[in-house]
Amino acid sequence: IHGGSGFHRSETSIEHQHSEREMSDCKLSPASRLCKSCGMCCDGTLFRVANIKEKDLPLVGKHGMEVVRSDGEKLQFRLPCPQFKKCCTVYDKPKPSICGEYTCTLLNSLDKDISLLDDAVQTVRKARLLQEAVYKAYPDAETSPISFPEVAARAGALSADSGLRKDNAQFLMAAAAFIAHLQKNFYK
Repeated sequence: IHGGSGFHRSETSIEHQHSEREMSDCKLSPASRLCKSCGMCCDGTLFRVANIKEKDLPLVGKHGMEVVRSDGEKLQFRLPCPQFKKCCTVYDKPKPSICGEYTCTLLNSLDKDISLLDDAVQTVRKARLLQEAVYKAYPDAETSPISFPEVAARAGALSADSGLRKDNAQFLMAAAAFIAHLQKNFYK
């Protein structure tokens, strides 16, 4: 994984992992069910780091999150979050502010119309399937990227060279579909 970020594949399919979790979360609010069935903001798919506040430092340390400073000393912790193990293990416990404050486009649309939960869960499933297609098509399986920034950077580099573009057409098509889906449904 490039830059030490990204979600690591397991032997169990991503769709299976998430569908089991969805069944056990039926008593949660629709927004919480969506967040727990997704986790892409926690597992390194959407971002490489999460911004934190000074007041969050004790919780960040307690949860084993790696603090980094970047862009003018901005406090952040590296993703994937060590508390994300197919699902957030501190979802209902004290956690850094960003964990409860961040909302993606998909969650914002759900907040406006609760009846869209099934559609939103299907959007997450599609993202995971597109993510798997990127895994399978990636030219170097040992360093398979999973975060959006890594996929976009790799696709951009390969697209710039006509020889590499032809040799990596399957990856580039999978990456384009994954990137478009994330941009449309998850980024603000």
